[in-house]
Amino acid sequence: MRASAIVVVIGACGGGAQTTPSPPSSPPQRAASEPTPAAICARITALHDAHCGFFTSLDFDASHCSNAFRNAQQGAPSTSRLALRGLGRCVVANQRCDEAQQCVAKIPYWVKPVQQAPSADAACARLDGPLAKCGYGIGHDHSGGCLGFMADHREILESSGHCVVDEGDDCEHVTDCMQDSVFDKTDLRACSDVDPGKAVGMLAADWARRNGAGVARYSAARSTKAAPLEVCGFIAENHWLIDAACDDGSHPIATRPQAEASRVGNEGTAGRCGSIVDLYRVKCPEATYELHIDAYVCPLTE
Repeated sequence: MRASAIVVVIGACGGGAQTTPSPPSSPPQRAASEPTPAAICARITALHDAHCGFFTSLDFDASHCSNAFRNAQQGAPSTSRLALRGLGRCVVANQRCDEAQQCVAKIPYWVKPVQQAPSADAACARLDGPLAKCGYGIGHDHSGGCLGFMADHREILESSGHCVVDEGDDCEHVTDCMQDSVFDKTDLRACSDVDPGKAVGMLAADWARRNGAGVARYSAARSTKAAPLEVCGFIAENHWLIDAACDDGSHPIATRPQAEASRVGNEGTAGRCGSIVDLYRVKCPEATYELHIDAYVCPLTE
């Protein structure tokens, strides 16, 4: 069952902690077409006081409003900052309550689906039942078994439990879902924000120039722990390895299980944005390649 949730809290977003790696591009200055923070906050206050729909219950701190929008406009792009910029444009450009709400409802990242976590009982009934053949081993070595494991790792149940309960009995299909649920692709940080558990969002121009984009042969891939190949998600990571070819055109990796088998391990946080980097080793006739891949880099919709 799905529900919707507003994902931006005015006064709490737009000013994330900074880290040393340089962002993909310089933080943008406020464009001439962007309304001023003061104008935005005045309109939000007016909509709130006029009991305009969800603006009435919006989590709104007037004392921090201008600073939040200033940070959103001047900070490096992230989903929360882009949502705030869109909100600012909507409320200033639309003077009628209904028009402002309709505009906000169309902002990328403003409203997102929330996946309801299943119960631990439901997840464990599947893991210990029809999915036992998949060899996930969740809770098998835990003193409390699967239920004990889920009690101690609630975050796994919340992020991937729906895959176990709702995605059928095909192991590969369930695994794809679980791997794709490791991070939320609708909640992307800026490169300058510190949170290795979140993927980094890149605007279109930076995404097109990411390391590994358009590379078709392993020999043409230039990667190190500090400058890994960049893809969005672990399934995309596997597909990059499958699609790439040796110099003679052969493909030593043809399936996702083969791609996973070529994984040496993770190298910890690295890359230009401090994400988790994986190391793969692929043998071709001409050479054995070590490929460093950052799966925590995703495109942003502006």
